[in-house]
Formats: sequence, structure tokens, C-alpha cells
Amino acid sequence: LGRLDEALEQVDELRRCSSNPITANTLEALIRLQMGEPEAALSLLENIGEREVDDDMFEYHASQFMGMRARALSALGRYSEASDLLLNTLSEEGVLDAHLGDLIDALERSGRSVDEVASALKKGQVTCSLYGPTGSVAARKSRCRSGGMLCSLGQ
Repeated sequence: LGRLDEALEQVDELRRCSSNPITANTLEALIRLQMGEPEAALSLLENIGEREVDDDMFEYHASQFMGMRARALSALGRYSEASDLLLNTLSEEGVLDAHLGDLIDALERSGRSVDEVASALKKGQVTCSLYGPTGSVAARKSRCRSGGMLCSLGQ
């Protein structure tokens, strides 16, 4: 609805009544990205610990927010850092919790090859969360070849 200032007020209220600010901080970071304030979003996201638990006992991991961090870095023109962040998460955890197009765009804007995606994949099964206009799709890595990655969708 575009009422981002009101959303920030609600996030402040959530922060006041929470014992751990993780939920409020991640929501504020998302709002700040939408407001065109990537520096503020990045500051909030960089303070997320490796593992945090909110008031409802929901567990958060820093890697869940790598896509948002990469978008903030890209918005600041720091494309190589955004690429490194996503490629490292993909390589270390076998998960790309971001839009694949964001990674490819960051690689290209930093003068790097999309072949780095294939290099980051571990042998075996890798699950990528691909977010787009229609929601999320789970993709399983079927094989890699020179020039890029081939994924099969579904089971």
C-alpha cells in the first residue's frame, strides 16, 4: 500500500514489546530497502547473529538474510561484495536464498563470469530457493557443465 512510514511505526512498537529485536530488525531492514535506504538496511542486517531466537521461539540464521544483504550491497553499487556473499553462502551451505537473477546481475555488473555459480556448487544435491513474482520454487541441482549451471525443477 506504500504506507512505509506507518509500517516503521508498527515495527517500533514491535521492538518495544519484544525481548529480542530480531523480528523487528529484519522487518525494518526490508522496509528500509523498499524506501531506498540500503545503508540503513545493511546496518540492521549486519547486526544479526549467526543464530537468534525470537519471542515465539522461531529460530533465525544469518544465512536467511543473505539475499536481503546482497540487495542492499548492490543498491550501494557494491556488486562484487554482493556476489561474494551469495556465492559463499551457496558454496558453504548449498543454499541460494535469493533471486538467481540478482546474483547473475551482481556478477555481470562487477565484471565477473556467471560460471562462478557452477563453481560454487558442491557435488551432490543442492536446493536453491528462487524467489520471483510467482513465489518460490525449489530447484534441485542435477548437473553442472562448463558455461553455467543446469537445474531440474521439482522432485
